[in-house]
Amino acid sequence: MRAFTDNYLVLLRHSLQYLIARGLPGLISFAALVIYTRLLTAEEFGIYALIISGTTLAQVLLFQWLNLVVARFLPLEKITPNSVLGPTLALFIALSILTSVAGLVAVLFFSTSTATTLITLAVPLCITQGWLELNLKIASTQIQPRLYGNILACKSIAALFIGSSLALLGLMYYAPILGLIFGASLSWIIFGRHIWKDTKPLWPEQKLLTDYASYGLPLAITFALGWITSSSDRIILSWLINNGATGIYAAGYDLTQQSLGLLLVIVNTAAYPLVMRALTDGGPSAARQQLKSNGELIITVALTGAAGIIALQPYIINTIIGPEFRSEAGKILPWIAAGAAIAGIKAFHLDIAFQLARQSKWQAY
Repeated sequence: MRAFTDNYLVLLRHSLQYLIARGLPGLISFAALVIYTRLLTAEEFGIYALIISGTTLAQVLLFQWLNLVVARFLPLEKITPNSVLGPTLALFIALSILTSVAGLVAVLFFSTSTATTLITLAVPLCITQGWLELNLKIASTQIQPRLYGNILACKSIAALFIGSSLALLGLMYYAPILGLIFGASLSWIIFGRHIWKDTKPLWPEQKLLTDYASYGLPLAITFALGWITSSSDRIILSWLINNGATGIYAAGYDLTQQSLGLLLVIVNTAAYPLVMRALTDGGPSAARQQLKSNGELIITVALTGAAGIIALQPYIINTIIGPEFRSEAGKILPWIAAGAAIAGIKAFHLDIAFQLARQSKWQAY
């Protein structure tokens, strides 16, 4: 009982640290939603949402598995972290080159100037966001909430300032994309460079590459399948109706993700390294005890958060969303909140067991 109480207190302390670390970026994300739903039309916001959706899928398929590899294998190499960081860096560089080549081929294939411009922006966005997420994962895995918060806060502030300034200049949906690219780059230059100090890219040996791939790639497939429920709806809406409908839907969806989704990510960011440490230091029994503590908090946050959003929906919509978006976004918000709660419990509690046991292929199934 004492061990369970201690685990819970440690989890709450780390969750509070990450709440502070992600609190400012979360508020800035709310501010971005307020600003962009007023500076952009529903159609422009819809195109921006489509670009983010497509880039997210590419990022998940190409780079997300490296984040999972770092989270799983880096805690095992406390004395020699570069034995994990070196191969990770080499793989990221290789995947970035692959992404750039694919983007070049796509530019040659699409002849319209608009498509060329969007692809030209989507490729660096995919790479910079993937690099940002990798650095954040390393910071959270090494339990450095201050570094995590500094990187994320700098990125959020810079992205909003640059994006909103460009939107005022009339750059439409290009503005927030350019803001994200420059924000992610600037945050790494200022705060993230020392993470890779003395780390040189080292191509992993065949056995290590097999271990990484067998663990990470099934999870990448899993997250790609998750993209079907979280982002493909925007593409379907644009196809069946128009980009304006996508923009209105995306505004309501993003509002939920920037509130309930953010809270669940904060808890998981604090919780996952703790259960990994428990597994490494105390074995499966200690990991189960920590996982039980994690699960109680995640389920509580998911259900109470969804209920709060549904109850306060009219006030939230009228305060944050621009007038053009409010009516229809308000209708879908309760459904998205309920779905986000269930998805959060699954992703941040039930699915963790597969990752801890290194049986990620079963999670993919």
